[in-house]
Amino acid sequence: MFVLLLAILAICVVFTYIVPSGEYARVEVNGRSVVQSDSFQYTDASPISFMGFLNSIHTGMVDSASIMFFVLIIGGSYGILSATGAMEAFIVTLARTLGHREKWLIPIMMLFFAAGGSLIGMFEETLPYIAILVPLAVALGFDAMTGAAIVLLGASVGFTSAVMNPFTIGIAQGIAELPPFSGMGLRYRHLYRHVLDRRRVCVPARDEGKEESCPWYLRLLRSSQYRPDDEQRRCF
Repeated sequence: MFVLLLAILAICVVFTYIVPSGEYARVEVNGRSVVQSDSFQYTDASPISFMGFLNSIHTGMVDSASIMFFVLIIGGSYGILSATGAMEAFIVTLARTLGHREKWLIPIMMLFFAAGGSLIGMFEETLPYIAILVPLAVALGFDAMTGAAIVLLGASVGFTSAVMNPFTIGIAQGIAELPPFSGMGLRYRHLYRHVLDRRRVCVPARDEGKEESCPWYLRLLRSSQYRPDDEQRRCF
């Protein structure tokens, strides 16, 4: 990771000798430094020297200290949860509880992973849990793809519809000088639409050529090898 970051930094230094220099004017708007889109002008070139390359590492750490420590604290918090086995124990307990309620397995487990991706930025950390969900899904009559999708799609939807994801929302709003986690209401509505909206029911389309109106987890369930009977479909 550090080698990759240093390589990117070195490439940017080389570009200071190639790309013409320029800047935008900035104005203060509601306490934020905002760029004026029509104010670009070229400036005298000032390529970064080798010592400037070395000093930029320290300067960047100082200027971005608040963001760096924020990410470290969040990462450490998740590391504590993983080291104590709390996450694994919760997932195993939840899977055992839903072992005889197969019609609730997909929505509840995907909701859990979506919440993890939306609130604490879980994504690649969820990959080990595929080994737990795939055998469980197969044992309940689903296929292996469904077990993997419970983890991957749940985390992806939550990460995309992030409400408090510190690695996307937190960092981006810090750079943009916005209040931390502002606009949460809009992201809650986005998350609700893609994860929590269960008002729609699985009803066959009356007109030919139109798809059925189903929530995302029912579409996933019906795409697997598992085929619930009519009574189970009405229970969703």
